[in-house]
Amino acid sequence: MQTKFLFCMLALLCACMTTKAQLSESFYDGNFTKNPLWIGDSSSWIVNSSQQLQSNDTVKNGSFYLSTANMLCVNTCWQLYVNLAFNTSSANYVDLYLTASASDLTNKTTSGYFVRMGGTNDDICLYRKDSTGVITKLIDGVDKSLNKSNNVVKLKITRDSAFNWILDRDLTGTGNSYFTEGAAIDSVYNSSAFFGIFVKQSTASFFGKHFFDDMQISPIDTTATVPIADSTDSMDIIINEILFNPKPGGVDYVELYNRSNKIINLKQLSVANRNSENQVSTAVPISVADNFLLPGAFMVVAKDPDIVKSQYITLDPNAFITVNAMPSFNDDDGDVVILNGDEKIIDELQYDAGWQFPLISDPEGVSLERIDYNAPTQSAANWHSAATSAGYGTPGYKNSQYMAADTMPGMITVSPAIFSPDNDGLDDFATISYDLPQPGYMANITVFDASGRPVRYLEQNALCGTKGIFRWDGLGEKAQQLPIGIYIIFTQLFNLEGKTAQFKNTLVLVRKN
Repeated sequence: MQTKFLFCMLALLCACMTTKAQLSESFYDGNFTKNPLWIGDSSSWIVNSSQQLQSNDTVKNGSFYLSTANMLCVNTCWQLYVNLAFNTSSANYVDLYLTASASDLTNKTTSGYFVRMGGTNDDICLYRKDSTGVITKLIDGVDKSLNKSNNVVKLKITRDSAFNWILDRDLTGTGNSYFTEGAAIDSVYNSSAFFGIFVKQSTASFFGKHFFDDMQISPIDTTATVPIADSTDSMDIIINEILFNPKPGGVDYVELYNRSNKIINLKQLSVANRNSENQVSTAVPISVADNFLLPGAFMVVAKDPDIVKSQYITLDPNAFITVNAMPSFNDDDGDVVILNGDEKIIDELQYDAGWQFPLISDPEGVSLERIDYNAPTQSAANWHSAATSAGYGTPGYKNSQYMAADTMPGMITVSPAIFSPDNDGLDDFATISYDLPQPGYMANITVFDASGRPVRYLEQNALCGTKGIFRWDGLGEKAQQLPIGIYIIFTQLFNLEGKTAQFKNTLVLVRKN
């Protein structure tokens, strides 16, 4: 058994790849706002003169985070450099979210796996966090490994197809002297949406002392564990989103999703349409070179991805591929066909502009999103307009209208319960989160004061996905400052089927100066 474990560990350590990374971030561009885009508490971070991500939060007893898109979760190697220029404690630590179901790392319902650096025992440990808020320790690292005033660490974490986790660290920060903190098997979560950094700090002596660099999230050498497919079968790769009526100056795009457990070489695939005689036509190779799509990953096919990136939110700039010419997709109806290397159809969509949400006055620039990976492609009920809150398109990441069969009942929550819109970087706005049982709902959101008077019409007829957020900055309808006190967020939901719901959430507006 020990020999088997050592062999497995050695294989994983040698298998981390630096090419074709899902994330490769060294902050050489001097920012964290693009290539890739990081989201979260942006004011709490800077890229310093050494081109490292550095904390910049000056709030005592606070926490802050940043996250960026990451779809890799299985057969994956995570590597990064961390410098914590302080002795860690139970009030001063860092959680590195290897996988996260949502971008907000402070949300109780965000699930995934994270490495905690610090805590009561000054150690480095691997944890699983469930959507209920329960945290389970999977790997218990050596105590006192971070019991120094300056901790320079290179981390390497691997997870293979059998869900074996291995946590390694090098306290020289060079990556040449790794020590294995431990190993564990856990298969609860097999998909991811984000990678992120969460910081907990207490007093001013810890401000600005968190440094991060050289982040790599890469597929490991999976040739022995996950097959690289010789051929692509029906529904291995599916059509997940299509923009067929682009904005002025825009281009069509087709988003593909790998719903199989195989690594698919996109060089084997073509995208096509059908001609007036209903024959498959204009087949265009998706890639002329080897380009591997991992299980659970997305890829956007477009003639000019840069135009798509400029017109829509882009969480993963690497999830795009350029083709010399796209097949023609009509603005009213048409066919999208995906062919394998044997010219067999593996997925096909006969779309119709009538599938767009009827209350959208101008569908130009609005993509159609697949709701369920496992539901039939050709079912009109499995497609919906991309949500307003997502910018009417989600190229390269999880659809705003995605809904698994086990979606939770609808709810509206507002956080924090007490907020202070004074631009100090802490609780400056109220976040209104929705979790709905199906797409297609419209939202009207009005803010009332304690006397029942409307002070802000926040949203009117906003198209909702199954999950999303709205924000209130604490200002009134004329952008005026409102007095401190109790306010009510009144949300009305309705859809074309006549279903309605109303929610009232109370919060308190305060000011610190």
